[in-house]
Amino acid sequence: MPPECWIEYRKSDMDIELDVIYEYGDYPWIRITINGKDNSLDNIIKKKWPKQAINRKKGPFDPSMRIDFALEKYSIVLQEHISELTC
Repeated sequence: MPPECWIEYRKSDMDIELDVIYEYGDYPWIRITINGKDNSLDNIIKKKWPKQAINRKKGPFDPSMRIDFALEKYSIVLQEHISELTC
């Protein structure tokens, strides 16, 4: 089994936590916790903003480029919609 790692981000003035989880050679994914409730950011995006869903089938084949690809897509969605997540 390949190694797995994660990075945790917390915003102290809001009840929101983001965990970036990555397994070697795969795409990272983000677990978002809002007010103590966990969900995959992918699931939230697919439900609320389906046009911005990350299509991993059309993403880079090279594992070294997958992190940048996914995190850039997540970053765009979070910058545009973070206020909608925390309401």
